Amino acid sequence: RRRHTRCLSDWSSDVCSSDLAVLTTTTGSADSTLVVKNGTSFGFSSGYKGWYVCQFKASEVTNCDIKVGIVDGATNQNGIYFQKATGAATVALKAAAGGVATTLVSNVTTLVAATNVELGLYYDGTDLLVYVNNAAVARIAGLSMATTQITPSFQIVNSTGVARTLTLDYVLVAEEGDRNNSGLSTSRF
Repeated sequence: RRRHTRCLSDWSSDVCSSDLAVLTTTTGSADSTLVVKNGTSFGFSSGYKGWYVCQFKASEVTNCDIKVGIVDGATNQNGIYFQKATGAATVALKAAAGGVATTLVSNVTTLVAATNVELGLYYDGTDLLVYVNNAAVARIAGLSMATTQITPSFQIVNSTGVARTLTLDYVLVAEEGDRNNSGLSTSRF
């Protein structure tokens, strides 16, 4: 079986020179801003490679919840994502299936306010490698990825009465396919 990689958009690697998107909460407690890239979906499957890379920064890291990753855009019940919980600055990697989230890596990195961080995933068809600022920090062996189509998603939830921002610098999501399958897709906002 012969495999190939193709790009379905005009993705440019120099997007990181400016802010891709800025999500801002209001001053209300528990205010949430969510962006889901509808119309583009990915299905990381066993035996096929998949990539996810996102660079972002948060205006403040303790009094907000941040979630970036690829999830089922319709229900947010399935997917794989990085999450920083309110009250902490550490980022965890989680996988959700049927609405049940499982922590895969509890301490991926620690966020610093107003400082860019690049988080990445590489699925080699069997194992999932986790990256922070282009350095491998974890490997999850034998991970079975959900068969649900998933899409890029970004969220910031405010926990106190001060507005918070999540600034996305760039995001890349791609999957490998064969000639009889839809090949790679990349998303740009």
